[in-house]
Amino acid sequence: MKRPLCFVGFTMLISLIILTAVDSQVFLLCAIIFSLILFIFSIFHKSIRENLVLPTVAFSVLISCLLFILPYSGYIKAISYAENVCTVRAVVKQTPYFSSENLRYYTTAKIKTLNGVKVNSDIKLSFSEKPEIAPDNEILFEGYIYKTGSSVKSVENYYKGEKIYIGSYNIKNLKITSDTHKGYYLFKEKR
Repeated sequence: MKRPLCFVGFTMLISLIILTAVDSQVFLLCAIIFSLILFIFSIFHKSIRENLVLPTVAFSVLISCLLFILPYSGYIKAISYAENVCTVRAVVKQTPYFSSENLRYYTTAKIKTLNGVKVNSDIKLSFSEKPEIAPDNEILFEGYIYKTGSSVKSVENYYKGEKIYIGSYNIKNLKITSDTHKGYYLFKEKR
């Protein structure tokens, strides 16, 4: 087979374009199963294995599907807590700012645990009064969790790009559990 990387590159490009356009978990699962079966089948048949095109294409589609799933592992876990009141432990990422449009204070935080389970996501926090928190403060609170940007697709895509999959309001029992000021988020905010 001449130019195997050309096959790999174009196969991955086409499969990622199709996976993005279709945006269906069922299609993604079918693509993974089909490419895995095709790859295993092509390895065990000598005539197909010698040509190398089919195993290369099947393996490229399989890798593309896995690369497509990887960023969504945190998303699926985070949105499973939506529409519930949860206990959240998080590290504040930015100073709360006031939105004159909604008359509320907003900030974002990096989630450490959500109901005691580690979740790889950020959370958008909404307060009716100005909270006494600063970047790098570790906070613990109870709040109603919702999926961010669920009404408008472009807003949802923005929040997915920022890894802010969920938000919280009606925040109660806000406690600063650690006031270490390591400086990472504070430095990042001042840049």
